[in-house]
Amino acid sequence: MRVSLTIMILLFGFSKVKCRCNMYFLYEEEQTCADSFHLNATSILDFYQTDSDKPLFAQYLNCTFVNLNFFTSDGTILFDNIIDSRNLPWFMARTCQDVVSLIKKAIKEFREAAMYCKAHPPAIVTPLSIRKCIVNNYNPAPLEEF
Repeated sequence: MRVSLTIMILLFGFSKVKCRCNMYFLYEEEQTCADSFHLNATSILDFYQTDSDKPLFAQYLNCTFVNLNFFTSDGTILFDNIIDSRNLPWFMARTCQDVVSLIKKAIKEFREAAMYCKAHPPAIVTPLSIRKCIVNNYNPAPLEEF
């Protein structure tokens, strides 16, 4: 009986948080945009890891933000949708954790950065500038504080 209860608790915990750390993974919303711009997961990861300003990355982010409902076609950033995203660390910085407590910690910290950027947006508001704002204002707390 204890084993069944333990398994049920574990499954419930994992049902709320995705534990996927394949750095070359693209969600469907991202894959559609990657295909449109003839990009692959490796080139996209490189854009994130180098904090790229390349126009192709900006176009990819515009497309992805629209698909994720973070950005409207008329140019409005939907900050509340960004803040509510359960995959914010991945979509903004390709930050990936395998431990549930670290996943929750990263989500909380990226949400705080997104809330900061909502209150203090960059002069020119685009998906690229918002992503940079969130990444630059992401402030990971030491593990013992979480």
